[in-house]
Amino acid sequence: MTFTHLSKGYRQRVGLSQAILGDPEVIILDEPSVGLDPKQIIETRDLIRSLGESHTIILSSHILSEVSALCDHIMIISRGRLAASDSPAGLQRLMSGSMELQLTVKGAKEQLQTVLETVPGVASMEMLTEVREDFSRIKVVSMENTDIREELFYALSEARMPIMEMEVSEKSLEDIFLELTQDGECSEPRQRRGRLSGGRRRKKDAPEDAAEAMAEAEMAGKEDN
Repeated sequence: MTFTHLSKGYRQRVGLSQAILGDPEVIILDEPSVGLDPKQIIETRDLIRSLGESHTIILSSHILSEVSALCDHIMIISRGRLAASDSPAGLQRLMSGSMELQLTVKGAKEQLQTVLETVPGVASMEMLTEVREDFSRIKVVSMENTDIREELFYALSEARMPIMEMEVSEKSLEDIFLELTQDGECSEPRQRRGRLSGGRRRKKDAPEDAAEAMAEAEMAGKEDN
């Protein structure tokens, strides 16, 4: 049976086998889990994680849940330009200006709103569907770069309104991707300053390197003459 007669999933696995056959230092994978069944996807991701311990893996994928699960550094490209470059946690910090909390509190919603209006740092609030008659649920958004959880705790404790649940809503990689690419405009890429790990230079340093190499080549030619 030839390669072209194999199913999509088998072709993906054969391609992955070819990529690692020579034990290269850098392995480039393009959508490695497309066409695989759920069991094969888990096995492939486990293999990629194990390869990442001793190899540099460059993974290109539109499956953002896979990127989040496998990658320790993410580069988002929009319209051919670099829109962001950072670790998953770094992207979260860059894109999360305000904090969004969902609270379930024991007590009346009118009293809850009154208490929250006194908490410094609260930018907005929105009542949510009640889970029980004596419980109130509310979404609270903080001001820019403000952690209001401790202030909320003390304010509600003083009002004798127990917090039954507090959940921080974090942006997923899908949310970050859409926010960076939806307008189609990319200015300066959002990333940490400095060079990549291992002393490798960022791409923008390449023209200077090329000019230096050309200058050295010309000097070598003059010395030979």
